[in-house]
Amino acid sequence: MADGDSSATRRTLVRGALLAATTASIGASLTRRSAAAPPADTDGTGTGTGTSTVAAGGAAAAGIVATATPERLRADVRRMVDCGPRLPGWPGHDEWCTWLTDELAAAGLRIEPCEEYTYDSYQPADFALEILDGPGAGPVEVATSYVRSAGTSAQGVTGPLVLATGFPTPSQIEALIDPAAVTAAIRAWVAAVPAGSLRGTVLLVDLPAPGRLTANVFTAISAYLQWDGHDEADWAQIDYSRLWLGPWPDLNDFAALGLAGVVFTTAASRPALRGNYSSHTARPQPLPALVVDREVGARLRERAAARPRTRLTLISPVRRTRLRQITAVLPGESDECVIVNTHTDGQNAFEENGGVAAVALARHFAALPPGQRLRRTLVFALYPGHMSGRVGIENSRAWILRHPDLVRRAVGAVSIEHLGATEWIDDPARGYHASGENELYAIWTTQGPTLDTIAKPALVAAGLQRHALLKPPLQITPGAPFHKLAGVPHVSGIAGPSYLVVVSPDGELEKFDADLAAAQVGFYADVVGRFDTADRAALRTGDPTLGQDTPTAEERTYRDEATTARCAPATASAARGAAADTDSEGPLGLPGPWGYAAGAVAGAAALAAGGFAVLRTRRHRRTTPPDDASPSPSPITPSPDDPSAPDSHSGSTSDSA
Repeated sequence: MADGDSSATRRTLVRGALLAATTASIGASLTRRSAAAPPADTDGTGTGTGTSTVAAGGAAAAGIVATATPERLRADVRRMVDCGPRLPGWPGHDEWCTWLTDELAAAGLRIEPCEEYTYDSYQPADFALEILDGPGAGPVEVATSYVRSAGTSAQGVTGPLVLATGFPTPSQIEALIDPAAVTAAIRAWVAAVPAGSLRGTVLLVDLPAPGRLTANVFTAISAYLQWDGHDEADWAQIDYSRLWLGPWPDLNDFAALGLAGVVFTTAASRPALRGNYSSHTARPQPLPALVVDREVGARLRERAAARPRTRLTLISPVRRTRLRQITAVLPGESDECVIVNTHTDGQNAFEENGGVAAVALARHFAALPPGQRLRRTLVFALYPGHMSGRVGIENSRAWILRHPDLVRRAVGAVSIEHLGATEWIDDPARGYHASGENELYAIWTTQGPTLDTIAKPALVAAGLQRHALLKPPLQITPGAPFHKLAGVPHVSGIAGPSYLVVVSPDGELEKFDADLAAAQVGFYADVVGRFDTADRAALRTGDPTLGQDTPTAEERTYRDEATTARCAPATASAARGAAADTDSEGPLGLPGPWGYAAGAVAGAAALAAGGFAVLRTRRHRRTTPPDDASPSPSPITPSPDDPSAPDSHSGSTSDSA
């Protein structure tokens, strides 16, 4: 496992929650909404507040854009998925940032100069695993590659497949409570390996990922739970076994063994694991590594006893790119501001759709007539590198350090992630399936007046179910530095579904619930409205953890090296008609929904045939890519004869700004 100082990851939250659960009764500090309690609505708008915010999907006054309709959100999320995977530095990411800038400008916001960060982007384009001799020789189905692991040549690396006997297999709870102890155990295992005995091998490593967890990890730090008719015992039954939580080792700890490569086995099924992008917080890894599901892993363990020759191939060029950090401003009567923030990079329809919510809020608040506008200035901060594995830009820290004046004037911050997520469970008996519930949604809230007068009444008014208000300082949202580093009162929500970091041809769009997402955007609009009228001084009372930063070693030594660049919209007028757009093209270039349906069928056929075909989503209203554009890569890889496959493969860095 990575050292505790290597990065502030989402595992930190769960570790703290588990520690809290061992010292306090889970229910002692909880309140929950009564099943009989109706949502408060004091002004008839459906928001439970006297502000002018229009409820999600509700009727809006003439000239006012509703907070978000399900139809518009679905169209905008589909537009995002149309860009392809938007991992840092990938072509789809840059395209999505252009769309966001265009839409925010079209809504009437002022686009500030961007910060640009030079970034070496790992772009896996092909992978394969093959047993070369003995019983069962032939290709092995691989679910995904390990994030930012080193690439190989086109010929791959070859060595005997050897099982890592005695490799530490901590439980999920052990790994989360004390990751340093797990790291120490791995290093002790490496040190105990006889010198040179594994040199040149392809090491097969069993991982207990995902480990078994329940929503107890959240209820232990909850301030308020909202699931009508249910108590804490029901929350404790929610399965929260998640691949993105790992445990995932750091391959830098394996370097002394002289391995040719690594194959990780997991406890996940093939449908749940395929395209998984873990560990999304990983720093660059020194070895090529692939990941297989539990069924394939069981077969490989049997074959490893004979140490068969095995070839591992991972074509993963590293391209030097530039990432844009976006800031947009809707001026108010006051210089004091509310900062809505999220990240722009992601894999699918959920990671990250916070930008879609930001645009929806911008459209709504900018369209309000003068007498109903926000009094305070509304700022949108969109940072570029949550999936980058790089300190500063992997959360809001770099943005905060670059904008001290805005932070100084901030009354509150609102971080938005992963809206409209439905719950999917990977069960050995029933397989990978939808539970019929929405995914648990966790909302970290500065305690005191921010909880009592903003977050809690807004959540009660929204009536959202399986939503929890949680206590800082331990939290997993990339907006956490607003609470810790900046000392800005904070409301920050996130869902963590099992498919959160999956890269797939359809972007997991079939799991998106637009009605749920619209209600969640309505909740955030209400939160913004309440921050607008709140007493600034009062909000900074009641939470002793506010402004108490606990930086990692990387964060303590971080120095921002961004350059400033013009960040104007790329087009004369933004494509505001996304909801009514009928001439967009699907992956196969067919009009509208037919192109997407045909693309999905073609993708399913390619996967069923065992091919590594990637569906390259066509640019919106663009018939040819720019001269300097590369095809969008994907862990779901192109076939070897794909003429668009990158020809660089050794992990060397090339310029692709």
